Amino acid sequence: MKHLWLGWVLLSAAAPAMEMTVFDADGSVRQVPLPAAPPEQQAVPALPATPSAAPAVAGQLAAINPMPASTGRMRHTLALLYRNDNLDWRIAPGDEQPDTLSELSWHDLKLAGLEWRAQWPLAPHWSLETLLAGASEIGGSVRDSDYALSDRQAEFSRSVAEVDHSHVADAALGLRLQLSESRLAMPGVALTGGVVWHEQTLRASRARQEVSRADLCPPSLCNSFTPPPVGYGFDAGSQYRADWRGGYLGAQLEFWLQPALSLRLEYQYQRLKYHAEANWALRSEFAHPLSFSHDTWGHNHQGQLALNFFASDGSGWQLALSGSQARTGSGDAEVRWADSGGVAQGSGLRLQAVNWRSAGISLGYSSTF
Repeated sequence: MKHLWLGWVLLSAAAPAMEMTVFDADGSVRQVPLPAAPPEQQAVPALPATPSAAPAVAGQLAAINPMPASTGRMRHTLALLYRNDNLDWRIAPGDEQPDTLSELSWHDLKLAGLEWRAQWPLAPHWSLETLLAGASEIGGSVRDSDYALSDRQAEFSRSVAEVDHSHVADAALGLRLQLSESRLAMPGVALTGGVVWHEQTLRASRARQEVSRADLCPPSLCNSFTPPPVGYGFDAGSQYRADWRGGYLGAQLEFWLQPALSLRLEYQYQRLKYHAEANWALRSEFAHPLSFSHDTWGHNHQGQLALNFFASDGSGWQLALSGSQARTGSGDAEVRWADSGGVAQGSGLRLQAVNWRSAGISLGYSSTF
């Protein structure tokens, strides 16, 4: 019977397999390989570390980060602007019977112009922001209607005129607080606040009479006014200038869609004082150059959606859609009548409401200093 002696285990540097030396009873020596370890006990070779792509992406974002608060540079955007505006107002007698005596609507005002926005860094996370915009009218119409009964019933006069040589302007100055920077996985958040001003100078010409029913209007309402006959054409030569000014609070979100492409959402709430003056040639009994004026308070909801394409130096292009909807409460409306001596006197009417709606699109180029 043979006896096995267990010697020692030899580890070969050239071959990682392990062997055992066995001494038989007859004195012979032989090498017996040891069985391999189960797969779950085998060592797993360490994989070489692979650099993450995140630093590279972060480097690209840092190179094109458009936030002036981060880069310490002024940023401005000059854009071509197209807008479509609608503005209307209505007045009523002091006792509000009827609830709408006269209503004037500026409809489908097509406007083209320029818009300039800029940001100046002031301190970490803080910057100064400005807006200047102006546009001229390239089309539109205005309708002037008068009613004898509430709910816009018994329309006794209506004239329609073309809009001519009208323009609008906007300006804003405020502060911006950057709460968080934009990243691929997280939007940048900013809060804004400041002062704002909107102005509309609207002129009407080449009017024609479409409704003339003096028999529907009681003398207490019509005073000495007699509507022109239907089809009568005349050069209106009238102007209505509206002024909105006040303060705003807003918020902005910016999302990075690609390292060089971002989407920005902006919203503002504006509290505004409204004042308007008119030189109205449609009514010969009005005083001139101030025929009537309106005063009240209102608010405006304004938003913008902007797509930004950036180059490595921070410059780029911006395509933006914007919109606003403003409305006032009731207020004062003073009509000034001209008597035979040319002296104007006040009239106690009530401004019921003013509505202003605007939608626009702009294409601009951005750069930094």
